[in-house]
Amino acid sequence: MAVVGEHFVARQAIFGLSHEVMAYELLFRDSLANFFPDIDGDTASTRVIADSFLVFGIEELTGRARAFLNFSRRPLIEGSALLLPRDRVVVEILETVEPDAEVVEACRRLKQAGDTLALDDFVLSPGQEPLLRLADIIKVDFRLTPAPERQRLSRLLGSRGMTMLAEKVETQEEYEEALASGYELFQGYYFSRPTVLARRELPTLKVQYLRFLREVNAPDIEFVTAADSQAAESRGPAAQGGAPVRGDAAGTFHSRR
Repeated sequence: MAVVGEHFVARQAIFGLSHEVMAYELLFRDSLANFFPDIDGDTASTRVIADSFLVFGIEELTGRARAFLNFSRRPLIEGSALLLPRDRVVVEILETVEPDAEVVEACRRLKQAGDTLALDDFVLSPGQEPLLRLADIIKVDFRLTPAPERQRLSRLLGSRGMTMLAEKVETQEEYEEALASGYELFQGYYFSRPTVLARRELPTLKVQYLRFLREVNAPDIEFVTAADSQAAESRGPAAQGGAPVRGDAAGTFHSRR
């Protein structure tokens, strides 16, 4: 049972072709129990963002590696990601987010600001093309996607310059298949399980934490204006950032398009 003022986050490593840690996906937890609790996606997204930056500290959670942060629809279209340092974060759009006009426009603003976008649990279906044009990283679930389809997706989307990430890889055979199919990033129990971290909230952070939660949940906040005014402070030089996928000295994830 969680103690009042105690915060939790799980992290799972994402590996590159040389078995180096390239990033961590940060996951919501409400206790040391290592599973996703019964909570809505909007709350989970907002809490992970706030906890990662204000309670734990993103450097402590990921070092120089990037943080993959899950975004449900509401935080995405309200512009929460524009408040975060683009050199430290990959905006991972959950598979439950429908690619309607508002979502596509929110993603376009993020791309114009220099953010990196990943599509989670990707399934090729009608209407996905507007998001595919903006995506840098495609995550394919190896538990839910049959082998012929995950191989086809890698050929199709990898040829368009997208970085393919094989997730929920659990066996040596699946890893070898992913390698042979052109995947470049890997995540799953075969490599490492999520690790849950706990931290007591410091009293001096309480007001800042609550202010942040209130800001990202405000329905009418002008996030684009806020991002413009904070750009110089919250999006520092790329030299502060995390590990690159393709050896970029600026520490950014690049597609080949």
